[in-house]
Amino acid sequence: MLYPPTHYEKFRKSFDIMDPDSDIPTYGRRVPSRVLPTALCIYVLEPSEDLSQHNLSKFALERSGQRFLWSIHQERAKDKHGVIDGFSNLDEILPQGFLERTKSRGMICGWTPQVDVFAHQAIGGFISHCGWNSILESLWHGVPITTWPMYAEQQINALDMVKDLGLAVELKLDYRRGTGILVGADEIKKTLRNLMDKRNPVKTNVMEMKEKNRKAVVHGGSSFDSIGCFIVDILSQKLP
Repeated sequence: MLYPPTHYEKFRKSFDIMDPDSDIPTYGRRVPSRVLPTALCIYVLEPSEDLSQHNLSKFALERSGQRFLWSIHQERAKDKHGVIDGFSNLDEILPQGFLERTKSRGMICGWTPQVDVFAHQAIGGFISHCGWNSILESLWHGVPITTWPMYAEQQINALDMVKDLGLAVELKLDYRRGTGILVGADEIKKTLRNLMDKRNPVKTNVMEMKEKNRKAVVHGGSSFDSIGCFIVDILSQKLP
């Protein structure tokens, strides 16, 4: 976030999606402009294809042969407690016969407690938009993810997870909601199978990170000590 003024001073323009990859401090590799947060880069938006993409996702999930838990909710539809609610009639949004064909291996719900789901031993992977909270929650429980970013900083989070850290399987790094670009059903199906492959080294890396996470928060761990130093620093400040 501190680098854009330097970029502008050097090139006399903001980032553009067509720019070559940039050397940005803190990143171990050159960063493609197409994964930078929307606020930092110039994008040409086309008519939205979100409904078509939703349909392709359904077909891919069915054809993958994987067991799944799918949380589907209506944006801006909340119940009296402020919780985002699910669709009242799934037949209106799913392909004809989808529920019948997948009933033995799939579960569809509205809002779901994500952390509780990750903690369940049956969960072998997670299709993620790559928000940082979801990334931390999945790593804490050792659940590998496949990257499908949508907006904000999610694209560059996906780059970190796939290219720098080796903690995620790439579906897309530069997908951006509302651009009119579609991710094909075959591509989604192939990535799901890759995510669930027990031989995938990402699974080993994620389990190692799970253990490191837990060591960091116990007495003597890096996070434990850092929070302790922060508290000591605050308490040592003189009141005005």
